[in-house]
Amino acid sequence: MLRKDRVVASSRRNEASSVSFLQISARILEALLGVFSLYTAYSLFAQQPEGLAKQRAALHFPRWYWVLAGCVASIGGLGLIIGLFVPAVGALAAVWMVAYFIVATLTHLVRRDFGGFVVPVVFGLVFVGLMALRWSDLTPALSLIGR
Repeated sequence: MLRKDRVVASSRRNEASSVSFLQISARILEALLGVFSLYTAYSLFAQQPEGLAKQRAALHFPRWYWVLAGCVASIGGLGLIIGLFVPAVGALAAVWMVAYFIVATLTHLVRRDFGGFVVPVVFGLVFVGLMALRWSDLTPALSLIGR
């Protein structure tokens, strides 16, 4: 009987350590993506770096469109950083950023920029991964709306 208890305790320790590693990985990914989102917002406001500014100009959208995109990216980036301390905010910010990159992809496709739509698709998929990792943190927010 004692041997069986040791095996059960050992398996519980292994389960706890794998969950802990996954949570740490999700937090690191969230922090990196939060910084990336804030840099994206900065680049949209400042029209920097030069290469990205030229690519944006080739899409022929008005300046207000890029300012709006910068505001949306700022909200997502700040939400991801705050989400390191308030998990439900981070989960909602991940969903927000998935929507942001869906719109970014559609922006490129509407303007027939088939070479430029790959980058938002790749980053969108990374945010989908973060959203999947943080989905369980949405439970309190979903319970507020009756889901």
